Amino acid sequence: AARRPRRHDGRAEVSFRSFSTREFDQYGRPSIVPRAVRRRISYQITYPAGDNDRAQRTVAALDVTPAYYFAGDGIGAKGAGVFGTFPNLRAPVTAGPWVYATLEVEGL
Repeated sequence: AARRPRRHDGRAEVSFRSFSTREFDQYGRPSIVPRAVRRRISYQITYPAGDNDRAQRTVAALDVTPAYYFAGDGIGAKGAGVFGTFPNLRAPVTAGPWVYATLEVEGL
């Protein structure tokens, strides 16, 4: 059996989406309306290519279920956890033994 690669294990990327507005009047003066900020985290996950259908079914079953998502014990304390739902799972089709996928979670 092939050994699981460590390429993506425990990796996450944090980003923020601002809903604030920034406008300028006819004289170039700024007008800023502060609004909420939504946190988004992308988790890099690895699983056997033979489990691709099962992974997609699992993700589909959790589609709009709010939950706490985290990258693991070592990285969770570094701001890589979020309570939210996920809008995307990107899993490339591969002929190799492993799928290197990205699960995006958007905070609520």
